[in-house]
Amino acid sequence: MPKRAMEGYSDVRGTYMDERTSKTAVITGAASGLGRAMSLAWASRGWKIGVADVDGEAAAETVQMVKRAGGDGEVFLCNVRNLSEVQAMADHFFNSWGTVGLLVNNAGVADAGHVGEVLIESWERIIETSLWGVIYAAMLSFRACRGSAPVTY
Repeated sequence: MPKRAMEGYSDVRGTYMDERTSKTAVITGAASGLGRAMSLAWASRGWKIGVADVDGEAAAETVQMVKRAGGDGEVFLCNVRNLSEVQAMADHFFNSWGTVGLLVNNAGVADAGHVGEVLIESWERIIETSLWGVIYAAMLSFRACRGSAPVTY
């Protein structure tokens, strides 16, 4: 990226997101892996994190880690493959927080094997989670924000 395009921008360790959002983030798939790492990174800057995941126990662990890192957070059990659960998630955070500054569509699944050997059910689960889950969360969050759309990744 040209230097001029990068002026004023910084990654999660910088100030760009802190200055331009409400310092609230909802992160799907935040109970482990990259989602947990992003939760902790923003928590260290004082952000409030909505930890959305299907694994309630691991999500609760992430929230405890978020609080120890200097942020605040809460768990919302949500399977992003289910439109009504994603709707409930968006409704919950926008209604209880008033706004969401950042939505991270991190939830995803994978399978391994030769294309012809992977079961169709695995392909359906991958598409429902990694494609439709992103579409549902982005669409519903945009609708719920009532004019101030969250930054969406």
